[in-house]
Amino acid sequence: MKEIKYSEIVNDELFVNSYDHNVHTGFLEDYRVLTCLLRRYNPKTIFEVGTNIGNGINVMGTALPNAKIFSLDLPYILKEDSRQYPVSGDGEDLLGSSTKLPYTQLRENSLYFDFSEYPCEAYYIDGEHIELNVFVEVREILKLKPTIIILHDIDMPDVMSGLQKAFNDNNEYNFYRVLETRVSYLIKKTEDKSKSTCP
Repeated sequence: MKEIKYSEIVNDELFVNSYDHNVHTGFLEDYRVLTCLLRRYNPKTIFEVGTNIGNGINVMGTALPNAKIFSLDLPYILKEDSRQYPVSGDGEDLLGSSTKLPYTQLRENSLYFDFSEYPCEAYYIDGEHIELNVFVEVREILKLKPTIIILHDIDMPDVMSGLQKAFNDNNEYNFYRVLETRVSYLIKKTEDKSKSTCP
């Protein structure tokens, strides 16, 4: 794992017509890194693990409005299996409720999901913060050899442990931890532009 400064990823010029989200501490910086990485590598297809209310879709869809976005979360019937499935006080399903941007909603447990049916250039993992989930998600996604895999909440020990076990010194990817944020990413070595400034 290589450490990289926030200032090496983020360029203020990228935030024209971007989506800033600062409801929770740290989200502003984390989502700016997400925006910058996506705009730097410009994937045409993006797959998100962990829809929640849809803030990630707002960030990704605003960063790259022409990209096709897929987002995976649990079926409503399995909401009790999640630590963070979004429901209202009266039990209303709030999955994706904060976004009006176009995307494809998929509903299944990521532990059993066939990621090979949706090969994408970029993946954003922000689902269950459980070691097994992160391990399985990263392991299965690495098999597809995408350009980039971005992970949120890497400050949580289970998330970092799951990522490290799945990565296991993969010789096709570089592994970065973005300082001053809760973001890490794996980038295919042949595509790595991490030491250059964002366009």
